[in-house]
Amino acid sequence: MKIGGFELSRNAGLTPSPRESVLELVEWLTKLGYPNLHVCVTSRPEADIRANLQPLASYCVSLHDESGQREDINDYIVSFTKTDTYMRKWKQEDKDLVIERLTRDADGMFRWVFCQLDKLRRCLPGRIRRALELPSTLDATYERTLLDIDEENWTFAHRLFQCITVASHPLRVEELAEFLAFDFDDGDNNPKFDADWRPEDPDHAVLSTCSSLISVANVGDITVVQFSHFSVKEFLTSTRVARGMTLAMS
Repeated sequence: MKIGGFELSRNAGLTPSPRESVLELVEWLTKLGYPNLHVCVTSRPEADIRANLQPLASYCVSLHDESGQREDINDYIVSFTKTDTYMRKWKQEDKDLVIERLTRDADGMFRWVFCQLDKLRRCLPGRIRRALELPSTLDATYERTLLDIDEENWTFAHRLFQCITVASHPLRVEELAEFLAFDFDDGDNNPKFDADWRPEDPDHAVLSTCSSLISVANVGDITVVQFSHFSVKEFLTSTRVARGMTLAMS
């Protein structure tokens, strides 16, 4: 049995919380002692999860302490520089610089590496070294990404983030694109819909408005919009985000 992303389970709202219920299930399963039953749990090392699972575990692995993870990150960066539409045209010395710097500073975070590559890939040769003055954390990376959103797009991006955050089901691209046809700056606090503002290409309109913080995914025969990583929603709804950027649900 494999339980992945355990830290994503809610730890509040109910008694017991969903996380506590799963912890109790894992404890019950391990105490059964069945020789053919093996339980593998992957999670970030949050305090309550560590405290409850470590006494039950016969083997624990911290990926941040594994040398193989650094090699995997290096291989990913090398592959990206060879295959990306823009970076594959770079000089090899520029590619080598990016590979060395990102591998050195990644600290085990694939998501951090992806965000930096997404930023670097469109750089002109003369800007690469300057662009490599990278934020050292995911929070700082996301904050920089928010600041890079064009001012004229910020209101729409903010609304799209809110919609994705509170939606009771995954939103189709076409549904989310409808929000781009609302005028939120009319002055009377009543957004007005303008059919002429509907984008011709919903996918491009939504993704270009919100940069790399969201992505589209195929679910069955429909295309839905989601945050590109669970840490994006966590950051946007946290108190860590800079004043004025937090997703106040108004």
